[in-house]
Amino acid sequence: MREDRPLNWDHAASRQTAATALTAIAAARPHQLEARRLAQRSKLPFKAGLYRDSLLWRIEELGRSALDAYDRPDHVSGIVLTRATIETIAALNSLHLLVTRYSGGDVDRLDATLMSMLMGSRVREDRPESINVLNAIDKLTKAVPGFRPLYDELSEYAHPNDAGTASSYAVLDIVRLGATFNGRGEQFERRAWLLIECLATSLMLVQPLYRELLAAAPTFARLCDADGTGKPD
Repeated sequence: MREDRPLNWDHAASRQTAATALTAIAAARPHQLEARRLAQRSKLPFKAGLYRDSLLWRIEELGRSALDAYDRPDHVSGIVLTRATIETIAALNSLHLLVTRYSGGDVDRLDATLMSMLMGSRVREDRPESINVLNAIDKLTKAVPGFRPLYDELSEYAHPNDAGTASSYAVLDIVRLGATFNGRGEQFERRAWLLIECLATSLMLVQPLYRELLAAAPTFARLCDADGTGKPD
């Protein structure tokens, strides 16, 4: 039987951090997008804005569902949802880098990247290839060192490996070659820590990224208009 060692952490504080962040994200979700107010010629600001705001809605839903799973506690489903939340935040970070670093000129590459972000698919031949989520995770890791190893650990639960099967649902008796199944399994505290710490830490990144994207939107629109691309039909 694997030992479930007590962890020295304040789960209530971490949960409150996640809940507070989710409340702010929910309040920030837009209900309309009017990109034409910023760009008169280019469609690229609309594409960037549509992806940005859709990501925010997705982050709120996934994060809220992950926190609900933590409270039940359904840790495996919560970890899978946390992993999906982090992937979406990584996509928001990639968009942030694309928009805030754009200085004009390379409009074809910009359009191709935005189309992969917004319309990408791994199964539809009539769509551009979607972005590589691991590349997005690695970009996020540059801002938050150590993030990729934690993401990889979350992935162990997302797949039917030991972490997401026997370790999560069974307490082993190796001597008798038996097991007792329940919702806690082994290493319960470790799973709880991994779920809520990763969720809380990643959600705290969302508001700064989103606010900076909103602030960069007017300059981005002017640059896109100056490039003279994406004229209305």
